[in-house]
Amino acid sequence: MLNRQDHARETRRSSARSGEPTIEAKPAEIPAETGITQWTVKGIDKHTLEASRIAARKRGMKFGAWVNQVLSDAVAEEADTQITTTSKQLMEKIAEMELKLERSVGELKQQTDHIQHDVRVLHLLVPKITNT
Repeated sequence: MLNRQDHARETRRSSARSGEPTIEAKPAEIPAETGITQWTVKGIDKHTLEASRIAARKRGMKFGAWVNQVLSDAVAEEADTQITTTSKQLMEKIAEMELKLERSVGELKQQTDHIQHDVRVLHLLVPKITNT
């Protein structure tokens, strides 16, 4: 069984072999109370890295702050997408349940009408039977 460090090393190796970017947290050199962690991201092509730095400059942001904002926005967007998808699925399920409920109520009404009819017929027959 791999411990955390071995697992992280193996994950980095397999990511490096697959050509995917890898992310690794370095020991915090920044006070922990700030909530900021230093990261190393490997496997980002130079064009993407330079375009990212330019985008940060255009927004008047430090590169780390810009990356943090982009990642936060992406996470929020993904969460919104998941909530929207879940909401749509719930609305579809509710509509489906309402349709089933309407059908059941309709069937119950028909059964009740039949029972009422049978009771009226029986009511008409009962006096004839007791009078004879």
